[in-house]
This record gives sequence, structure tokens and C-alpha cells, in this order.
Amino acid sequence: MQNSSKHRNNKLINKKQNKTIAFVCGGTGGHFYPAIAVAQEYDGRSIFFCSKNRYDSSIVKKYGFPVHNITTARKNPVKIIKAFFEAASVIKKEKVAVLISAGGYATVPVVIAAYFKKIPVIILEQNVIPGKANRYLQYLARKICISFLESAHYFNSPGVCFTKNPIRKNFISDKISDSFEKLQLNSKRTVLVFGGSLGSDRINQIFEKNYKYFMDNDIDLIHILGQRYHSRKNIKEPIKILEQPVKKTKVIIMAYFEKMDLLYEKADVVVARAGATTISELIYFKKPALLIPYPYSMKNHQLENALQFKKQGCGFYMEEKDITFEKIIENLDGLLVLNPPEEQDEYNAREIIMQEIRKEL
Repeated sequence: MQNSSKHRNNKLINKKQNKTIAFVCGGTGGHFYPAIAVAQEYDGRSIFFCSKNRYDSSIVKKYGFPVHNITTARKNPVKIIKAFFEAASVIKKEKVAVLISAGGYATVPVVIAAYFKKIPVIILEQNVIPGKANRYLQYLARKICISFLESAHYFNSPGVCFTKNPIRKNFISDKISDSFEKLQLNSKRTVLVFGGSLGSDRINQIFEKNYKYFMDNDIDLIHILGQRYHSRKNIKEPIKILEQPVKKTKVIIMAYFEKMDLLYEKADVVVARAGATTISELIYFKKPALLIPYPYSMKNHQLENALQFKKQGCGFYMEEKDITFEKIIENLDGLLVLNPPEEQDEYNAREIIMQEIRKEL
């Protein structure tokens, strides 16, 4: 009798794993990386709705997931209606069982299409202050998975659950990461700087003017400019290296880097924007950081993210209007004596979110 019950349970699990789940997300890493992380946890088939003509589609494909590109528009009603019908067609054709939405205006027509098709919707909210799309779409969702407890105040749904922000199980390698692994870093410490997936002009310019400081003070600097800024600078090499002739201290300049776990492993301290995915990765990899929140984020949500990061004892933050190179160096010196707290437990956001998804399969 017991074996029969176990057999039925196994059949039910296998049936659920055979179902297709779909993800939809905005065009920046803060939206699509959490979606990729959850998709990596699922044993069955995952598909993605991505924006046309944006690089989120190419990144998702690199991770091996099928992509359906849909029309995107923030306020154009004709394009929004077109996207609705495109999404509805894919949902029907692919027999989607659950839709997971990771935020951004591109998700709106897809979530509405799933709702009309009676497909359960689960929302992922990465930031302390939820984005406008997620706040509007909460009424169409069965569950809202939040990364910060403080986010619960912004939702009226009974389906809110605290899961934290999921981190990718696997970071993919490419030619750039393979080249980087061959480099020797021999300085007394390494600083990693990046301004989010799009880059930051202000942060880039401050560090560019002071490359010599790092080389002269026995500090290796890894500087990720962002694709847009890198193109404007007309840098031809995927990895550009400046080296101090005597000490051999390096400044390593790149447009973008996918295998971030490798960089976190090399870095002693980090300077970055305050996107939720960045913060989750910094905490996970136990890297002290100086955060410089993007000042034009919706309702200044990156500042709220940075406040929570500091509150947890993981580092410091400065508002962009206040930054100077001298203040940055002062903060970096303070980070070197800071001991970020260990993770309280083996809390795995991917697994927790997947449990909520399986309830809807």
C-alpha cells in the first residue's frame, strides 16, 4: 500500500515537471537575472517572453532558454494590444501552465494575456519599493514574491510571501571570462567597479580620471564600463589592460561581464549601483561594498535598497550628488576593515519561489 502511494506521488511530481512555465521580464539585468535564476531551478521546460531589439533576449538565449520576442511599448496603446495578442498566442501554443513576471513595463500585456487565459501568475518583486507595473498587476497575480520584508506595505494582496531575491545557480562562461581567468592579479587588494547592466557615466568618469592612483598604490582595479559607455569610448578590445611597469598592478577595463561569480571571488571590495540583484549577489558572496544608488530610479528605489544594505551591516552608500574620488577612497578603506555578516542560514530563494510555482502547476 505504501509503495502504491509513493508511486502515485512520483507520477504526480513527474507530471508537474513536464509542464511548461513561462517568464516575462523587463530589459535590464535587475529584471531578467532573477527570472533566469528561478528558471535554472525548474526541472521542466521554461520559456521566456523578451523585448524586441533589446539585449535581454540575447542574454536569456545564452543561458539556453527558448525566447519569444514580443512588441514592447510603455504608452502606445496599439503596440500594447499587439503585444497582448502575441503573448496570448504563445501561451496557447506552448501550453503554458504558470507565468512568472519579474517586473518592468514590458510585462504588462503578457500578464494580462495570461490572466485572460486563466493561467496562474506569480510576480517577483526585487526592490524595497515595488515598480509601477508590479503594483498595478498585483491584482491579477496569485502570489507576489518579495525580496525585502518592507515591500509588503506596498501590496494589498493576500498572496504576498517573503522569499528574498534569487541568485543564479550557474553563471555562464564566455570568451571574455576565459581570457580574464588567465590574468594574474598580484596586488595587495582588488577593487571591482560597475554601474549596473547599462553602466554609469558619473562613476565611470571618476574612476577613469584616477586609474594612476590604483596602479601607484598597489591596487588592481576591475572596471566594467557598461556596453553603452564602452561603445562611446570606441574601445576595440573586449578586455583592455593598463599595467604599472614596475609593480605590475593592473587596471582591467571591460564593457560587460557575464560570469560575475568569478569577479566577486577576485574582489576584496566593490563599488556599484544599488540594484536589488547586485545587492543580493553582494550579500550572497559576502563582499563589502560602497553603493552609489541611481538617482533617477522610480521613486528613488535604489536609495531604499542601499539603506537596507547598510542596515544589514554589509557596507556603505553615498548619493551620487555627493561623490568625489577622495570620498570614495575613504569609504573603500573603511570597507577593508568591515566584516559583512554571514548568511543567517542556507536560505535558497530559488527553491522557495519554486515551491510556490509548483503549488500552481
